[in-house]
Amino acid sequence: MPKDFFNAHNLGGDCLALENDLRLGTPTAVFGVSDAYKALLAATCAPGRVVYVTDSAPNAARMAAEIGAFAGEEVALLCAKDEVLLCKEAVSKDALFRRLAALRQIRKGTRLIVADVESLLQIFPDDVPALCLCEGEEVDFSALPRLLVGLGYTRAGAVEDAGMFALRGDILDIFPVGAENPVRVDFFGDTVEKIKPYNFISGERLPLLPAADIVAATDAMVEADEAGAVKDALFSELSSFKDPKAYERAQSIAGELAAKLDEGGAFGGAAYLMPLLRGSTDFRTFFGDALFVFDECKLIYDKMDALYKEHEERYAGLRRGGEVFSFCRGQYMPRESFLQALS
Repeated sequence: MPKDFFNAHNLGGDCLALENDLRLGTPTAVFGVSDAYKALLAATCAPGRVVYVTDSAPNAARMAAEIGAFAGEEVALLCAKDEVLLCKEAVSKDALFRRLAALRQIRKGTRLIVADVESLLQIFPDDVPALCLCEGEEVDFSALPRLLVGLGYTRAGAVEDAGMFALRGDILDIFPVGAENPVRVDFFGDTVEKIKPYNFISGERLPLLPAADIVAATDAMVEADEAGAVKDALFSELSSFKDPKAYERAQSIAGELAAKLDEGGAFGGAAYLMPLLRGSTDFRTFFGDALFVFDECKLIYDKMDALYKEHEERYAGLRRGGEVFSFCRGQYMPRESFLQALS
């Protein structure tokens, strides 16, 4: 098949007219088309960045596969985090890690993005840092543990899951966020000698890699010079909790977070503080210039409406128990700002 066969000029007709409308910035609606045709249009309707928005995560996953098949290129599938209000580490970080991997793809320039509406409501980090280990290049091996912990990785005796690393002599075992398998990195002094992926269940060795991208395992980076302001925001609000039990719980949360902030670096539960951090932003800023395609606008609007209602009701209930502070409402973009960003 010729390269770029599926494009508006080859398809002609309505596809070419649609591409012209979009190029001119004309809002356009398309009715009565199948999912396959929707995917084809999303893959071909614009040469720049395209964000395809659905009402649910299953629909987003299905459309990402179809759009990728037509486009013949990588598609970033953005998902929502499981939890944004409670100050605790999730039992499973799978959703967070999938989100971080997709955000890293987007930061590296992936053109096609598929997202469900909930994944857009949640606030974004303004960047997703990573450490690239390349065969033959030098890394300060003595500083490696500190660097990895700063990226949100957990040091352990053995690597059992994504976001973990282990050091034995001059060997680093690490399971990078977004990777299918962990890798074993052999060092000679500060030089990366070999990068060897392996199946963490069977132990089978896989083909060597020239490089490994160690994507951050957290979306909340607290800069040293903002820790003081964050602690002030926590403790200054304690007096607003009138119920003794709620006050006690809020005081406990503030104390635990303050102690972790004093230690510096990344820590579990830091995402609770994202609305206070200057390294947080919204989806429109993170994506940059992009064309937004909405799959079934009524369904997306209704889902957005339900999500905001659920968020507000849950926030109010947790607030009464001292589990959340006022800034926690900001884990979702303000409704009016969200609608404005989509317009």
